[in-house]
Amino acid sequence: MLKKFYRLGQKSLALVIVCIFAAGLLGGYYFFSRPALEGNEVTMKIAAVNGQGNGVIGELITVARPASIPGSGQILVSVNSVLSQYDTQLSARAAVLAAGKYTNKNVNDYDIIYVIKADAQAIEGPSAGAAMAISAVAAIENRTLDNSVVITGGIREDGVITAVGGVAEKAGAARDAGATTFLVPTGQLGSDEIERTEQCYLRRGRHYCIVDYVQKKSASIDGLSVIEVSNIGDAIKYFMK
Repeated sequence: MLKKFYRLGQKSLALVIVCIFAAGLLGGYYFFSRPALEGNEVTMKIAAVNGQGNGVIGELITVARPASIPGSGQILVSVNSVLSQYDTQLSARAAVLAAGKYTNKNVNDYDIIYVIKADAQAIEGPSAGAAMAISAVAAIENRTLDNSVVITGGIREDGVITAVGGVAEKAGAARDAGATTFLVPTGQLGSDEIERTEQCYLRRGRHYCIVDYVQKKSASIDGLSVIEVSNIGDAIKYFMK
């Protein structure tokens, strides 16, 4: 009798093991064979200043894809060890929140992945903020960006573009990389020039002229159009025709 129960117990155990193995195979097949979540990918140029103070151009790749569980979206930044700084993560978060407000989308329903390719010493978090926000908008809306346009500037969650350093160096790098339009934060146009003005008038048969010198902001650098923008709404119209 005991041998009979022992044989039944062995058979039951073997059956349980076979069922577990089969379930594992089916689950693995489903998990690995199901199609990956599709994402919208956007690539844009970003301007920066390297460790020697020279302007350089890097690449920002942004992917927006539906979160695996609605409402559990993540913001990921893929950079090397030098660029993995806290302010870069903060800029990415502010950029995605600003993009959500602009598009009127719930960003928690998306995974936003940023990949930055550049000189390891080139890009600090705040300087890439505006570009991150614009690329997130484009990825969420599946829009194409004009790569002849480059922007520098920080970003706030409300979409306001904030001041950054090295604007002149970045403008030169953007021009050398083939850009035709360079967007900068309000108040940071390229360089100051002195413009000579002359006003002449006739009084009692004599000509009088008054010469004045006025400080004027330059709006171009050797063919590169430099334009001030105050928020991502202002900037996006140059990227998306």
